[in-house]
Amino acid sequence: MRITKTKVKNVAYGYLFILPVIAGMAIFTFWPLAESFYTSFTEYYNVGDHIWVGLENYKNVLTMPLFIKALKNTFYYAGLSIPINLFCSFFLAYMLNAKLPGVKVFRALFYAPCIIPTAASVIVFADLFNPTFGWFNQIIEGLGLPPYPFMTEVSTAMPSLIIYSLWNMGSSMLIWLSAFNSVPSDVYEAARIDGAGGFSRLFRITFPLVTPIIFYNLVMGIIGGLQIFAQVYLMTNGGPLQATTTVVMLIFQKGLTEMEMGPASAMAWILALIIMALTAVTFLTRKFWVYSEE
Repeated sequence: MRITKTKVKNVAYGYLFILPVIAGMAIFTFWPLAESFYTSFTEYYNVGDHIWVGLENYKNVLTMPLFIKALKNTFYYAGLSIPINLFCSFFLAYMLNAKLPGVKVFRALFYAPCIIPTAASVIVFADLFNPTFGWFNQIIEGLGLPPYPFMTEVSTAMPSLIIYSLWNMGSSMLIWLSAFNSVPSDVYEAARIDGAGGFSRLFRITFPLVTPIIFYNLVMGIIGGLQIFAQVYLMTNGGPLQATTTVVMLIFQKGLTEMEMGPASAMAWILALIIMALTAVTFLTRKFWVYSEE
């Protein structure tokens, strides 16, 4: 293959155009990752020198009762919020996929919460969850039931956060809608001719053909659910009695409040390994349940 000046020039221009992206990733992604990995093996308080301590931070973190509790809280949140969000967003999209007048308006209304900043939505839900004058408890008491404590008690704080997580299921709803529209209409028509009912078409046609989207939403749910922070920080700050303290919340407290960057970095890498392991398992098992045309 003959290498000409024009080809060399084109390749040089190509690398020149992608250089800002490469530089940005190197400075703002790869360098902080390398720095945090090194810091996880040192004693460092945001000032002074790094003091090498080896695996001491990891040993201390893995035997820290608060970290174990935060890990359990994180898995509790992710283990419930992910399947609930998958289920609710799937059936919401399925209902809004109907060919009815004005259905696009409802799609827009259900997606609208996704463009509202987290801080603003947390303020709204803090009022809704208020055990004294919140709207939710006014409705509950109007039905003749005792008020629900929501964020004020240990046993109900995390379930309340899971309820709040449904606020943003509109983004998953849009992905489901695109998946439903990609299913060939002639498949549904053939099923109708054969006498298949609505539920039969749902579970024998729609559900199997959109399993790639289930896989995508599951992976994104695992990655996002295990890194929950903003909602916890703004709504409960980890309370009451650490009932909603998650791993990322604890990393924030250790690293930026107590300035113990070594243990905070070790926690971050432990969480990263857990996320990578669960994601890898999901990818390895997808051939058993995800539909593929290959």
